[in-house]
Amino acid sequence: MVLRTFKTKDGKKDIIIRYLREDDTDLLYELFQGYSERSIYFFHPHKFDYGNAERITSSLANSPDYYIIAVTTEGEATGYAFWVEGDKPIPGLGIGVKDKYHELGIGTQLMETMIELARQRKKKGLRLTVLKDNFRAQYVYKKVGFKFTGEETEDSAEFWMELTL
Repeated sequence: MVLRTFKTKDGKKDIIIRYLREDDTDLLYELFQGYSERSIYFFHPHKFDYGNAERITSSLANSPDYYIIAVTTEGEATGYAFWVEGDKPIPGLGIGVKDKYHELGIGTQLMETMIELARQRKKKGLRLTVLKDNFRAQYVYKKVGFKFTGEETEDSAEFWMELTL
């Protein structure tokens, strides 16, 4: 099911955001391979190996968690987003965009789609953590309405952010 379509900021690619499907293991793994070491430093919810791609796609039918993926009209994965603890009023959110697609608006579109899904499912909000030195992600999160709500400890490397719906 297509959730959203848009053109990248540079106008070169048409992007489709849709639900991740059980038959998307190879596509998800291909996306994982497009993350640099720096991207993995900033975004590390799980290992980016084939086993995890398979675990994620095989658990979709029986999970309260949601996964969406952004793909070009040619079928290349560009990014994905998910929420965990989907049975809670305020699930945790994660988002990753393939390095070669940074700065093209895909992250913002993925965030806006997840916010729309959360509203449709009557969630009270979304929460996430972000590394203090991940300024690109902080910019996107603030742009779509997330607010800083604290940090684990004074010397923590991460901020907590939340969006109230």
